[in-house]
Amino acid sequence: MTKKIVLIALLLLGSIGYSQSLDCSKFKNGKFYNTSFPSSYFVIKDAIMEDIDNDVVLCTWSLYWLSDCEYEVVCTKSMIENITIGEKIVVTITDIKDDCFKFNRKLIGKKFDDGSDTVSFYSCIKKD
Repeated sequence: MTKKIVLIALLLLGSIGYSQSLDCSKFKNGKFYNTSFPSSYFVIKDAIMEDIDNDVVLCTWSLYWLSDCEYEVVCTKSMIENITIGEKIVVTITDIKDDCFKFNRKLIGKKFDDGSDTVSFYSCIKKD
């Protein structure tokens, strides 16, 4: 009985150590569209992110990568009433499938309209 428990524990530990980590490198620069809002997209180029709708830049953000799949943005320019200069958001990529990714946006020091500080989105690489 003890040998079975040890074997099961070793198998579980081995599978945890073998689990894949996300490779977010292809999402560090490019154009990305939100699958729920086809007219809008965002562009990441090095340390700048822009939110664009109908080819108009609505917000510009300075971007700092915290880890391979997580970054923080700080608003530097906004044409949207409820987004102010200096506002911070932490974005965490949680899942990847082909050229698409699921991510959480967490507002720092502020809440979304529904009272939460985090919402999930699904975006894909925009191919022109």
